[in-house]
Amino acid sequence: MEVTQRIKARLKQVQDWNAVIDEMEQEAAGLPDASSQSHALFELARTCEDTLLDKARAMQCYQKAFKLDQSNVIALERARRIYHDMAHLEMVIKLMGLELRLNQDPARAASLNYAFGSAKLNSGQIDEAKTYLGAAANDEPGNVVYQARFQETLYDRSNWNFGLETVLDQLRALTGSDDPLAAEVAGRGAQIAALFMRGARILQQEQPDDPRLLPMLFKALDAEPTDEEAAFVCETLLASGGHLQHIQQLQDRRASLIADDGDRARLLTEFGNIWQVRLQNPDMAAYF
Repeated sequence: MEVTQRIKARLKQVQDWNAVIDEMEQEAAGLPDASSQSHALFELARTCEDTLLDKARAMQCYQKAFKLDQSNVIALERARRIYHDMAHLEMVIKLMGLELRLNQDPARAASLNYAFGSAKLNSGQIDEAKTYLGAAANDEPGNVVYQARFQETLYDRSNWNFGLETVLDQLRALTGSDDPLAAEVAGRGAQIAALFMRGARILQQEQPDDPRLLPMLFKALDAEPTDEEAAFVCETLLASGGHLQHIQQLQDRRASLIADDGDRARLLTEFGNIWQVRLQNPDMAAYF
């Protein structure tokens, strides 16, 4: 019987599902070898994450699974993704370093380089990030997300004001406004969103207290409300300042700009996950 089915069967008999998970962890520890124990813990972690929606417990099981069998790199990846959901970038970078060293699958190289480079970028380590993002962009030249992240690193840090003004000039031309931050750009798409994101990235790295940073991110999300990177940067900035009400307003705004019901539902589910996992607010998670 699958782990999920076994857990469901036991939950019919007990009220405390944590006790059920504890029992199944003990069962895994009793298996004859480390590889079997690792596999069992991985399956338990998947059930915690996907069925019970307890990512914190899932992360613990993923990490235990990896420690038991370091060939189980998918467990390491799943743990790293949860840390990213929590915006714990130091742990993301730490686990990514292990993933990169252990990876033996050339097909995963680009995605790993991108993930590591993005984490470095959002930690303010743009010079290191540039190397990994460049590798990802070079491996997959048709990947617009990889290309966008790499492009955000291509400015002269010794003259970053010039780089920012160049981006603003492009936005003036595209929006027809002398002040791009006052222009109406809702639904204008990825090109304008990418330019606002490039401007925001320069400020994030060079002048994070600049009052234009958040407005640029807001504009990027107006132009392309599904932009995951702009959303991550914007929401983590707002959360660090304690502006949770502004996160809700931003998410409500983004959802209102999505025409397709299915796409909107997926975005709202993502918002609920952010409130549950990163912001530790079950009431707001239920709201979305």
